[in-house]
Amino acid sequence: MKIGIVGLGDIAKKAYLPILCAREEIELIPCTRNPSTLREVMDKYHLAKGYLDVDDLLREGIDAVFITAATDAHEALVETFLKAGVPVHIDKPLTMHYETSESLVMLSEERKVPMMVGFNRRFVPLVKKVHDLGVPERVLYQKNRYLKPDAIRRFIVEDFVHVIDTTRYLLQSEVSEVAVFPKLREGKLVSITIVLGTPVNHGICIMDYENGVTEEIVEVFHTHRKSILRNLASIESYEHGVHTIDAQKDWESTLHKRGFEDLIDAFLGAIKNREPLPIPLRDSLKTHEICEQIVIAIENKRP
Repeated sequence: MKIGIVGLGDIAKKAYLPILCAREEIELIPCTRNPSTLREVMDKYHLAKGYLDVDDLLREGIDAVFITAATDAHEALVETFLKAGVPVHIDKPLTMHYETSESLVMLSEERKVPMMVGFNRRFVPLVKKVHDLGVPERVLYQKNRYLKPDAIRRFIVEDFVHVIDTTRYLLQSEVSEVAVFPKLREGKLVSITIVLGTPVNHGICIMDYENGVTEEIVEVFHTHRKSILRNLASIESYEHGVHTIDAQKDWESTLHKRGFEDLIDAFLGAIKNREPLPIPLRDSLKTHEICEQIVIAIENKRP
């Protein structure tokens, strides 16, 4: 397969390039407007081709493209590739605003060109293991950081979006209610607590930018069973009073543990075999819609 990758920033260098360049069946062609970055990547991975312009990349007749550029560039890039008939994998979020995300989803559907938003946590082995236990009673998801308060939309749409999407994935039921409890200081968002209600269960989602430590803890409650997933690396399970611990293997790569390997392979496999994508586009759009609801609710609470 001939695959393009547009945008060669941190996420591309840390996650996508190491995996894609290790796949022998792939001819990877990078594209960025930065000449020195392009040369650096081509030299490091011994790539024969690379471009500074998207139009040159399109002339290669690529089978699919991974877009890992800055979020502000997503809308124009996605539109360009969809109109050219190129299947798209886009790093989350699709765009910063629900309206533009929805318009791109509609374009994908109208043109019948596959597109998938890369929510990697759905492919974390231990997250999938908890998901496969079935529909839970409730989910408590905390993703906290040791940072400074941030702009409301950036906080929610670029970071908290992971918490919303993974909680939805674990709840396995359609969200019908969203309750929003923000903490603001001087117009910036310090922390957020959200309750997602469905007809059969609920999820509590928390993110605090003034936490004492960077952490990601997911507690999933089933009847007579509680699972605690810590930093995507281990699960503590309590079932009928019996305590067990399941950790990811030391020899497994970090990119596998964090879901990127399975995410990328699942997307490429679906494109190659002309199968449905593993994350339905409308499902991803629902996550973006909830994030937009949250942003609006917070802005309405501002003095």
